[in-house]
Amino acid sequence: MDDDSSFVEMIDRYPGPDPAALYLAPIMVSLPPPARPFASTQAPSTPYVLHSACLHQSFAASFSSPHNNIMLFDKATLAATRTMSGHTDAITSLKSVEVLAGTNRRGLISSGRDGRIRIWDERTGSAGAFTATGHNRPLVSFAVSPDGWTIAAGAELAVDPAAPVASEAELDAPIIFWDVRNPTTPKWMHTSTHSDDVTQLEFHPTLGNGSTGGMLLSASADGLLALTSVDEPNEDEAVLFVGNWNTSIARVGWTVRQEEIAGGDPMNFKIWAASDMQTLSVWSDELTLEHDYGDMRRTKIPQTWESDYLINAQWFGYTHPVPWETNALGLWCGSNKGDIGLISVQDTLSWRLDRVLSGGHTGVVRTCTWDPTSQVLITGGEDSRLNIWSTSMGPQGEIVMTPHMVSSPVYSSHSNAGYYQAGSVEPRPSSGSSTILSTGGSLVQVNHHLIMATGCKAAVAVPSHKRSDTDTTSAIEISGWRLTSASMPISNGAETDSCQAEVGINLPEMLFGNNSLVLEWFGPNSGVGVGPTRPDSEDKEKDDDAEKKPLWRYEFRAQDALKRVHQGPSEPGDGCVKVGYSEAWLKSRTGPLAESPMPEMVQVKPYDWTYTPLYPGHTSVPEDLDNDGFTPADPENPRHEIPIAELQRPDPILFYSEIPLYEDELHDNGLSVFAIRIRVMPGSLFILSRFTLRVDDVLFRNFDTRIYHSFSGDPPLVVRDIRGWETSYKTLKSLLPNPEDLTPLTDPQWIARILATLPESSTMDKSGKRSTGWKGLGARVEVLDLSKLASEGVGEISTGIDGLRLNENEG
Repeated sequence: MDDDSSFVEMIDRYPGPDPAALYLAPIMVSLPPPARPFASTQAPSTPYVLHSACLHQSFAASFSSPHNNIMLFDKATLAATRTMSGHTDAITSLKSVEVLAGTNRRGLISSGRDGRIRIWDERTGSAGAFTATGHNRPLVSFAVSPDGWTIAAGAELAVDPAAPVASEAELDAPIIFWDVRNPTTPKWMHTSTHSDDVTQLEFHPTLGNGSTGGMLLSASADGLLALTSVDEPNEDEAVLFVGNWNTSIARVGWTVRQEEIAGGDPMNFKIWAASDMQTLSVWSDELTLEHDYGDMRRTKIPQTWESDYLINAQWFGYTHPVPWETNALGLWCGSNKGDIGLISVQDTLSWRLDRVLSGGHTGVVRTCTWDPTSQVLITGGEDSRLNIWSTSMGPQGEIVMTPHMVSSPVYSSHSNAGYYQAGSVEPRPSSGSSTILSTGGSLVQVNHHLIMATGCKAAVAVPSHKRSDTDTTSAIEISGWRLTSASMPISNGAETDSCQAEVGINLPEMLFGNNSLVLEWFGPNSGVGVGPTRPDSEDKEKDDDAEKKPLWRYEFRAQDALKRVHQGPSEPGDGCVKVGYSEAWLKSRTGPLAESPMPEMVQVKPYDWTYTPLYPGHTSVPEDLDNDGFTPADPENPRHEIPIAELQRPDPILFYSEIPLYEDELHDNGLSVFAIRIRVMPGSLFILSRFTLRVDDVLFRNFDTRIYHSFSGDPPLVVRDIRGWETSYKTLKSLLPNPEDLTPLTDPQWIARILATLPESSTMDKSGKRSTGWKGLGARVEVLDLSKLASEGVGEISTGIDGLRLNENEG
């Protein structure tokens, strides 16, 4: 592989979160969408329409700066009825609430960069101001409690311009709480929950309504989601759960079904989150990542709908009536030409296109607000237009549905087996597959759902497979393999002590000692993976796969990786980094005053403080194989390399998991992080194990292991590609797209991609003048022939049977 940059970029670009299949709602065929909005108006002075809200008699809208006013528009005609002034800087959020100060009256509330939250009277246009005493922070977001007595606001990160260095300039980004009866003095502030702009706040829709027990969901540009008890002023006690998405979060919300609220079970909820990068995820009630859909723009229907960005998301589970039968999480999506699509998340692997609205906007749409009272949708955008769309059942126009061919397998919760020829909609179901029927050459009907899908131009078979997931583990059995990932919270004190005793060094700040990825191969005729193809299958036959023993097992575990970290005095090639603060740092981690000292029974030894491991995973069955059973690849054999073109192909992703092993910020002197990613497609599995090191002002280092296996290969081969790079901090910093923005230097994917674009002579050569001589530098490709293990396993079994027969004869 001559071009390392394309190798890293092309392979790493697609492995990632698990997108959904998008199908067409029947209502899109039976009831064509309106061809134009019901009413439309142009905002004065052509500003962007950024926010909208619904009141009893009016719609409200706010605009881009310097237009810091709010305008009210008649609900029927969109004629402007009032302009309300009160903010001295840009308005950052605008909402209407049904309950305010304990009374059932719809009120309009806004927040601004002037540090104020204002409550507006629709009839008079007057406003009352909330001003946080003692500071004038710009406010980015706000939320109102269900009983209307508490308002919380999220602030922008404050920066001290007089700080001598940038690292000391950032102050805090507080969440501020007020009682509406005392608007001039906050009840309290939480200053350390987030370390960057607090982009959105949402109270739980029912908890704390007239009593204690309220819960606040917050999101930030720091990549964190947090659940906070609103009754607890002590921030250390108030924060209940924190989730880290590692990307700037733009929007979050609750998903609580109306039947769960009516049944007195409001704690049965989930949380959705959307990032600035147009990605979407779903989280548990304890902020454990349950599903990451990745870039939502990849979910599309050719010639019918393709999203360019997410406008907003809204949970319709407790809203009645709902627009166009959307009773789930609704995604308001936009196209660059001004069209709007409503997509509902029906289940983990299938989304439904419920409506497309065209002809109302000519640019990016910035706001969509559903008014259940009037059953209309109000939209606004960068074309300065404000539109009303009717959601009544009577059609107001036509939309032409262009027939097209399905060129990839449809994969959703309804079907995960079948065979599609390129350019054909006629599947050839395999034995035990779900029934799939073709309809007229343009749509595919799967279990009474109309489905369109996009993808590769070659035939793809989706084999029978089984999924089994718990709160902490995910597994798939397919083509003789069982692949199991365990993803759990950071190790507790007892687990950390046990691991330290086993490993013999002080551990990274964040150890995920219970996390793992285990690959087990049982052989081509083992029957593993054959059986019920859906978790809710009615087939209750006994599953004997758990009793079978694998012929080969390969594992990734944090403890085993840390055992590969160099211990003892520094030696040539061990990768240790000598800098002025490393000795002091090491003493702070191993001395008697260390925050997490070693257990007394463990002898403290010098070790590589950067936690650099030479760890590509390891074979645990069979034991004691030389080099884990791998032998050097034949460069002339195309099957002895990872097929980039195949991994670029957007085949259905049957299984995806990301497993962190450990992370350490080296006492704010850099970053050391080790994580594993796996994805399983219909024809293959692919794993990326990546260790990334950044030592500020010194160097960057990357150690990648990629593992690939084709389910149809004969003989069955496992390809292992191991590569190590490093370069100076100065070199990588000079390649930043924006020299003023250092954010990419914290992104392992960006670091890996840029390292691979540099000449090998400067990044992989152990003998280079500026090289540390680290023995992990360079590249090697190896293969493991599983058929040899299978024949050896059969031989061992035969020998054991013959031995038993001999003993029987002797008896």
